[in-house]
Amino acid sequence: MQAQYLIGRFPSAALVICAGAAGSLDPNFSIGDVVVGTETVEHDYRLLFATRPLPRFRGDIASLMRLRAASAALSGFNR
Repeated sequence: MQAQYLIGRFPSAALVICAGAAGSLDPNFSIGDVVVGTETVEHDYRLLFATRPLPRFRGDIASLMRLRAASAALSGFNR
């Protein structure tokens, strides 16, 4: 709901970034590391009587490429 509110409030926004914690993804990650996901999985989506896989959504390729290009200019950033 908050993202939808912000999109409505700032219609010129071209990209919405959801920031969170990804510390348990890999034991080699450190505080301050940046992880960019290429898809999302709706982990809290549950059907009581169905066994379908959880909904997955691919990231926007153009946005992912822009983020990758921006990271090339950062010192010490691993891709």
